[in-house]
Amino acid sequence: MNWAVFSVNTGCWCFAGSQIPDFDRIHYNGFMRRLPLDTSSFKQIRERVWVYVDKTPWIHRLVTEGICYFLSRPRRFGKSLTINTLKELFRGNRKLFEGLYIHDKWDFTEHPVLIFDFNEISHENAENLKRGLQYRLITYAQDYGVDLPEGDLRERFDRLIKALYRKTGRPVVVLVDEYDKPILDHLGLGEERMHIARQNREVLKN
Repeated sequence: MNWAVFSVNTGCWCFAGSQIPDFDRIHYNGFMRRLPLDTSSFKQIRERVWVYVDKTPWIHRLVTEGICYFLSRPRRFGKSLTINTLKELFRGNRKLFEGLYIHDKWDFTEHPVLIFDFNEISHENAENLKRGLQYRLITYAQDYGVDLPEGDLRERFDRLIKALYRKTGRPVVVLVDEYDKPILDHLGLGEERMHIARQNREVLKN
């Protein structure tokens, strides 16, 4: 006997029989596809033909109807994957979007793309946060082959965007992920950590 029942009360699947299904895979179009439970890489999902729910109708609206957006959702709701999808879109990686809604509705012109993922930037204190952001700016300047004179964070950020626009003639795309992590990681852990959270907040505001 093989059966599976989903309990609304407990939110759990109950299985009986000789086979317990793989929870990281789904049967789709005649073969098993992996569910991308451990990655936010749009490129990896598409190249490995894992399951992807097409969000590009909404992404198309985002990129054609506005300029700046703040996306607020609970954790694990796909924000990082959406950011990563936007990165590939603005870098002009057309092949990754074959078969999706946006494929024939976007020109895939390559833009300079700057990504700031605060999961990857040290934020133990304000100085570390500043150094981490400065390092990202310098790295992007080197990657795109533009000069970035000395200056504070705001000045260098402004200069980098202008230099990239002059070089490419295309608007610069800035994507920020986990922007509040340098603040939230210090909340509720005593007055000293609260002070660090306030300092980090000032760095981000500026």
